[in-house]
Amino acid sequence: MKTSTHFRTLASCMACLVLAACECQPANVNLDGGRRLDGGRALLDASYVFIDSTPKVDPNDPTNPKRDTDCDGLNDAEEFSTVYAGGHRTDPANPDSDGDGVVDGVEAGRLTSVDATCTYAGDLDSPSRTNPTQVDSDGDGLDDGVEDVNRNGRAEPTE
Repeated sequence: MKTSTHFRTLASCMACLVLAACECQPANVNLDGGRRLDGGRALLDASYVFIDSTPKVDPNDPTNPKRDTDCDGLNDAEEFSTVYAGGHRTDPANPDSDGDGVVDGVEAGRLTSVDATCTYAGDLDSPSRTNPTQVDSDGDGLDDGVEDVNRNGRAEPTE
């Protein structure tokens, strides 16, 4: 289910885009008094709507072991139940919970997703893992995504 917040200007809606994964669309407005809502025609002078496209995930859904809502290679049940250092968990609605540029499943060494409709590529070096809840898993001052430039889980000679 999508939630929405109305913005009076495109600039304020665009600011939201910088802070969150969302979408800005003209609100359903009717500026010309016609029988149809203007939608895309009313880009100027229209209010805008923030549409929260973050998928909703239920921790009590019995199908979570067979779901990968964010297509990151970790099933939803794993994301709710696995606790990492510091008591952190991955987010089943966010493919890159720590925001380091490497999807959670690659950091956790997963080869495939339980969801065949996902386009998850898989970790190319499953035994080498990083922490999907820490931006800099090895504490060397470089984000995991900087160290794994192609974000495939394998240390390449050029990385």
